[in-house]
Amino acid sequence: MLKTRDNPATAESFERHSGEVLGHLRAAFGAVIAAIPGGVRRASDLKKTAGLDMKLSWRLFKVAHAADPYSSGPHVPSQAGIKSFLRVSKRLGVREELLAAVERAVGEFDRLVAAHAGDRSTFDSMISALASGSDAAQANLQQRRAAFRANRHIWGVQAETQLKCVFTNVAEDPSRVDVAVVDGYALLRQLRHDAPLVLTSTRVADDDGNPLPVVRQPIDPRATSQHGVALLRDFCSEPTPELNEVSVGSGFVCGELTSTGLGMRGALTCFTGWSARNIGSRHSAAHNTHAIVQGAVRIPCETMTICLLTRAGALGDADPAVRVFSDHQAELPYPVHKHALDRVVLPDEGVVYLGRGASVLSSPEIPRLQEMARYVFTTMGWDESQFDIHRCRIAYPILPSSVAISIELPSAPSN
Repeated sequence: MLKTRDNPATAESFERHSGEVLGHLRAAFGAVIAAIPGGVRRASDLKKTAGLDMKLSWRLFKVAHAADPYSSGPHVPSQAGIKSFLRVSKRLGVREELLAAVERAVGEFDRLVAAHAGDRSTFDSMISALASGSDAAQANLQQRRAAFRANRHIWGVQAETQLKCVFTNVAEDPSRVDVAVVDGYALLRQLRHDAPLVLTSTRVADDDGNPLPVVRQPIDPRATSQHGVALLRDFCSEPTPELNEVSVGSGFVCGELTSTGLGMRGALTCFTGWSARNIGSRHSAAHNTHAIVQGAVRIPCETMTICLLTRAGALGDADPAVRVFSDHQAELPYPVHKHALDRVVLPDEGVVYLGRGASVLSSPEIPRLQEMARYVFTTMGWDESQFDIHRCRIAYPILPSSVAISIELPSAPSN
């Protein structure tokens, strides 16, 4: 017979139980800190007065003065740290009843962790989702940074920045659009010789995921290409790496780089660019309700930036929306903007309107981004002052996932 562990948490929700217990803990810590002679206004005061190390002082202060009980959860010190705090507080003359209240609250906290999470690490993950404002965002960022560090070891490759820029203009046929796409990485490097360097993976499809016929042309007029995906040589590091185009089916074209060495000595900054004319409708239809720009996260990177550079009015006036989707399935279902079951919510996801023209594209990670955008505008014969620019920037994007920015298309004008 299958046996299950007794679970006292079933009768009480995690949110309610943790809010009550952490509220008691916050109040108890706060009362002791307030009773320490000399006055404690900040963590550094606690360190100086009590002689505790700065990390422990900071944790104690964060618990006592958290914006809400949930925000205090990840900062609760270890048992050893709490014992040191109580021992020093007693020596400084804090009343016994206040110290006893801390011990009771800590006992409640230990039972809370055991009942709902089983261990402290799992509890911290659970409670961080309930924290408010900057505390939740900071906890999420710390976990994603840790995942980045683990993934670069597992996959043997990393990049400082992943970039995708999509330019959209009204086509010669005013019901359709012309598109130019820039893809690539800044400071892409191998950590192992057997790690592949796939620079880009691109395709054009309708809302149902069916590939659309498209004739790609390299943006760089000097480039030759079998499938239209070619390096923007003027914006790649020297010596220019070799790019091999591979058609992998289902409409996808991939570009794989030849390794130039391991680590920083072999680091590459390289971008591809392609364009296509008359490839999609500007208006909503049965299989074309949204214009979707999708960036696939397949290499561990510190930052992902997606820029939309759209001729004013070319895709209507709806604001772009961003969603992040897990790619844990073998094939991501289409259209991505309709599958909420695969969505991953990040506290820092969002699209920002920057203004018009390449001059608004300031990026410390990609210093020549403005210049590269102007190169595309000039090559395509487009007036940059007519283009609205939106940007989405995500720190330590999740691997594997897809960042999808969608714009709801307007209805076709009536005749």
